Amino acid sequence: MEIKRIYKQSLPATRFIGKKYSDDDRDDGSFGAKWGEAFETGLFERLEAIAGEQFFEDSGAYIGLMRHLDGEPFEYWIGMFMKPDTAVPEGLDYHDFPAAPIGVA
Repeated sequence: MEIKRIYKQSLPATRFIGKKYSDDDRDDGSFGAKWGEAFETGLFERLEAIAGEQFFEDSGAYIGLMRHLDGEPFEYWIGMFMKPDTAVPEGLDYHDFPAAPIGVA
């Protein structure tokens, strides 16, 4: 994998909705199979149906997000950023983020 561009972006308060995975879900050390599964099962079509209009740069992108805090298990998410009040479809998880600057690669 080659990183083509890295930039700073201001992320408004947002809700990330998608599928949450743990280290146990890795296949040969990666989550590549989970991405294939996301496309095969129509995850992104479900998310796009509830996303509404784009509310910040890249809010319509498909995101792989890693989350880890000391004392908590590693999480890998596949999904999309949504407006904070977006209802979470059955079978999916979410995490709310406050407004903050982020780095995008």
